[in-house]
Amino acid sequence: MTALLRVFLVTALPQAAAEGIQVIAAGVSRTSTQSLSLALAKLGHKTLHAEGFHPKLQLAREAPDIVDRVTKAARRSFAEHSFEVLEPTLEQLEMLNVTALVDIPWSQYGVELHRRYPKAKVIVTVRDKESWFRSYWEHFRWGALLPPPPFPSFPITQPFPLTVLYQPFAQYWRLVSERIGCGAVTRFPPWPLTNEEKQSCLDGFDEHLQRLRQAIPPRALLEYNIREGWEPLCRFLNRPIPEEAFPREDSYSSLHWKVGPWTFTAIAYLGYCLPVLVVSLLPWRCRGLRGKGCAKKMSHARSVPQGRDRGHPRIQSRRRNIRAPQIRPGLDVRPSWQDS
Repeated sequence: MTALLRVFLVTALPQAAAEGIQVIAAGVSRTSTQSLSLALAKLGHKTLHAEGFHPKLQLAREAPDIVDRVTKAARRSFAEHSFEVLEPTLEQLEMLNVTALVDIPWSQYGVELHRRYPKAKVIVTVRDKESWFRSYWEHFRWGALLPPPPFPSFPITQPFPLTVLYQPFAQYWRLVSERIGCGAVTRFPPWPLTNEEKQSCLDGFDEHLQRLRQAIPPRALLEYNIREGWEPLCRFLNRPIPEEAFPREDSYSSLHWKVGPWTFTAIAYLGYCLPVLVVSLLPWRCRGLRGKGCAKKMSHARSVPQGRDRGHPRIQSRRRNIRAPQIRPGLDVRPSWQDS
């Protein structure tokens, strides 16, 4: 009896744990994945969006350290090209009762996640490719501002202490972009993409979708544009349609400056040159201040009028220091020429 129970636990418990994730959102970044995350949360799923940044989701409040854990595991997973690196993190998420995974790093492992959770449903968010590329470039271009490791020690590449915090995310974005064929977006130093590099990125978008179509059964796969609203999503997940409007969210909109590639490149290089220019001008500024002090002293000395200097305090102090000669009584001090 004990042996049978042991066999049951060994075989049944991993399968029960493997059913924890019910929804895998495998659409690439900048395909309205944040809006989908909020929609899944409203449909009752405990959702992890990307590394767990989103403040409106329950998990970000319950486990604030999840961001650091997921980011480190994802960075290592992409660097080593290994899905197995993420498995300990997935077990932790199962213990937190997470049921939906959205955006990177999960979107890059849609096929592998479906093998681990065969009963899960896969949603691929899609949009017009040209608008997607523009949004993707505006978001991930910031990863091109700092060099990849090993980091050069020149001040021009790391002018501010903020780079200590920013550098790991820049490297993470670089790994993500290279995985889907958009490595030129995060290439250091920043430079506008060629037509071939842009086409490589667009081809990576198509290849990602084709890979999911080939590996996921059609009954478990939904290609979804959020403009379609609640109806196709709720039908696919067997959930009632909410009465409230479909959520629309983009918490990273502040990163999307509406400037062209050449303007962004010019601003980036200006940012590199500005600290060096300031440092190089400091000696000239200090030398100018010293020279100005000397000129001020000279002008002050020249300002004393000639012939009217008796009342000048500096001259009076010098005259007080000059001792008059002492003449003893009875001593003849007449000049010698008066004796003749």
